[in-house]
Amino acid sequence: VDEIAAAMQDGIDRAVTKASTAARIRGAITRYGKAAYQDGLEDGGVDDTELDEDDKLKIADIAVYDTQYVTDLVNEIYSEAGMSGTPESRAPLWGNKTLQTFYYAGIESADRNGMYLFTGTDGKESCPTCTRLAGEKHRMKWWVDKELRPGVDTDNFECGGYNCQHYLEKVSK
Repeated sequence: VDEIAAAMQDGIDRAVTKASTAARIRGAITRYGKAAYQDGLEDGGVDDTELDEDDKLKIADIAVYDTQYVTDLVNEIYSEAGMSGTPESRAPLWGNKTLQTFYYAGIESADRNGMYLFTGTDGKESCPTCTRLAGEKHRMKWWVDKELRPGVDTDNFECGGYNCQHYLEKVSK
């Protein structure tokens, strides 16, 4: 998050070129995305040093998917109007959504049939979607298929998921 915020700020300050800002953000997505994916593998019960070809392809696919968001962000930073919000407010939103996407993909690779509980704190207020899902347990593949991973499948949450404090936790039954 700090690295993304710094890249945004350098772009706002015009300390670097537009291409450099985009490259720095994409580089951070690739580096930290891979680390988040490996964390997901480990939490799913697989040695995180054992990336197979499917894992490498999934990591690359997620990084490519995020490329348009990076382009849009950099265009906004370098526009005449400038970026809405501050790097300090926007970078954590990136971290929550992008890194969780990599993380849950790692868990899915490692433990697609494992049982996971929707849990976490409500924060200031819980939206109706989060309230309905709180305490539910399903296999990881169910959460993926229904597109109800907190912080990842944000379009399916009434709160938008951007400041969501919920997560999926592995349970034994």
